[in-house]
Amino acid sequence: SKATVSVLNWLTHAHAHTHHTHTHTHVDVRTMSTTATKVNFALNSVVITGLMVCVVIGGVLMEEAREAALLLANTKELAQELRQSSDDLTRFIRTYTVTGNASYWGYFQEVIKIRNGEAPLPKQPWRNHWDLYISDGQAPREYLPPASLLDRMRAAKFSDAEMELLEEAKRQSDALIDLEDVAAHAMQGLFRPNDTAGLTEAEARAFSVEAPANQTLAMQLVHSIPYHVWKGRIMRPLDDFAAVSNQRVLDAVDANYRLNLILVVVLGCMLASLIGLLLFYFVKVRNDAQVTGLLTTMLPLRVVESVSVRDFGELRALASDHARKLRKSRGVVTHVEFPVLYSEFLPMAWVAFTDVVGFTSMCRGTPAKVVISILNELFSILDVEAMSYGIEKIKTIGDAFMCARLTTSELQAEEGNIAKDGALMVKYLLRAMHLARCVRNPVPDADNKFLSLRAGLHVGPVASGIVGFERPLYDLFGDTVNTAARLEASGRSDRVHVMATTMTHFGETVKDIAVENVTTQVELKGIGEVSTQLITAYRGDGSSTGGTPVEGLCFEDSFELRERPPVVHHPLPPAPPGMPGAVYEVDSAQP
Repeated sequence: SKATVSVLNWLTHAHAHTHHTHTHTHVDVRTMSTTATKVNFALNSVVITGLMVCVVIGGVLMEEAREAALLLANTKELAQELRQSSDDLTRFIRTYTVTGNASYWGYFQEVIKIRNGEAPLPKQPWRNHWDLYISDGQAPREYLPPASLLDRMRAAKFSDAEMELLEEAKRQSDALIDLEDVAAHAMQGLFRPNDTAGLTEAEARAFSVEAPANQTLAMQLVHSIPYHVWKGRIMRPLDDFAAVSNQRVLDAVDANYRLNLILVVVLGCMLASLIGLLLFYFVKVRNDAQVTGLLTTMLPLRVVESVSVRDFGELRALASDHARKLRKSRGVVTHVEFPVLYSEFLPMAWVAFTDVVGFTSMCRGTPAKVVISILNELFSILDVEAMSYGIEKIKTIGDAFMCARLTTSELQAEEGNIAKDGALMVKYLLRAMHLARCVRNPVPDADNKFLSLRAGLHVGPVASGIVGFERPLYDLFGDTVNTAARLEASGRSDRVHVMATTMTHFGETVKDIAVENVTTQVELKGIGEVSTQLITAYRGDGSSTGGTPVEGLCFEDSFELRERPPVVHHPLPPAPPGMPGAVYEVDSAQP
């Protein structure tokens, strides 16, 4: 009809008008919300500035906290290593003097080499190394390159006072090592000369005098009171070092605490601004969530993704304003260009309608709740099945279910893709008819105990778009849609009604589509007399319906196909030609 062509042309060229209308709307809304925009800008500026300050202060605090942590760790580790090595030397020399086992003299010398950087350094040397090594002869941890204890102390960036204490402890430990060295050589029968007159320092310290081994002297040297006094000389600077380094760590913690106070103040100001911003946006976010939920529920996902909530709100406000102007015009015709939220021309689409055969008579005398329950069950089945086939549900009108397989680009509109989409639509419609026989007819004395569907299918270009703003609806328009609706209205139960010319669009898949042998001449309203055919089955995948057989299965509230409980068999009338015969099971526990 002329009206249909006008609607199709209007929606086809709607994109050209949308840009102009949208720009006009944007200016109107911005003018009405100037104050809100300024408040929004001010609050966002405060929050962003506060965040930048917090990031800077946070970075400084992180670095200082890291340095304080490293200082504390190095302090404990190096002091512990110095003490551990001193204790190991004492233990090994004493064991050697008592037992005479030369292995402990070797351990003693190895500890000195490690401390002086002459041998590989055990990883984490402050931990117990020698007890574990002596027990099984295996190093408990890997070795690192040699590094002297004194060099590692200097690299730790201790204060001058701390370094002086550590160096003093190191000197006292080295002096004690000399006494332990005398005891070890006494075990071997080697002694220093008593008369050092005329000897150099090196000659005086050399163990050049041979005599019988003196184990008693060696034991006395490492267990004597002077030995313990010397050990105290090592521990005294280490104890003072612990006190001094601890104070430095406390000072660093105090400085970090002061910076934290500044950060807390800045965060407090930013939090107050953020609360104000959240309060400012509370109503807007709630409204946007409602609009988003509405759009997601009523519109296809690909359409929702291309429409922003802001655009919807602005265009709805503009549409309401235009509608009020038209009402106030008092019959005077004025040119008002209404906004378009979404419109699209689809070069090729398969459009189908299905409805329940005998639905009007079924509703007579049936409670409204039962009718709605049946439609919910039927449409839920069709919805889930449509998703599995990739078919897009458009809308429902009473007992009619409108769906489509849409081609959104010229590339998809190629002949091969169109044929595949058509075959997919046929399989889906036959599958829907099969599944509809899982839904019981509420009329007790009806000829058919289960619902029966009929369908009309057509292919061609369509225009699509969102109509309305208060209750927006995504719909398809054009002759293709009208033809599919007329074919459905003049179709037959358990058949897909198509025009004879449509069969050519199935391409090579047409050989898999079973049709009745008779071509029917049908008068379609607004179109005229056309030749049509009735599709009865699809055999492309080895089944007559293109899906999994549903005999003995039912569609429960959880939308899962599950086995029925014990049943009573009620055979249906013989299936129409091309449709599989089946016995459908009815639960005897329900009325």
